[in-house]
Amino acid sequence: MHLQPSSRQRELIARARRLARERFAPRADRHDRDASFPFDDYADLRTGGLLGLCVPERYGGLGADYETYCLAAEQLAQGNCRHERRHGHRSAKQ
Repeated sequence: MHLQPSSRQRELIARARRLARERFAPRADRHDRDASFPFDDYADLRTGGLLGLCVPERYGGLGADYETYCLAAEQLAQGNCRHERRHGHRSAKQ
């Protein structure tokens, strides 16, 4: 059994990690305190290409499988755990 992420998975995990650390984490306290929806996080997901993580490539997405989604979602949750739940519900429908 091969348990190491592929090079594509590593690239997507790193992209999610950067986004979480550089963009989500600095705003998470404000969103928690104000009970506000993280619209800016979704704008960053779109700009960073991760909003379409599980969308097939033929439709303009990244075509990630569920395993890759889980690995990326874990990183996104490091920046704002509320966000991962929202992104998870949205991606599960795709």
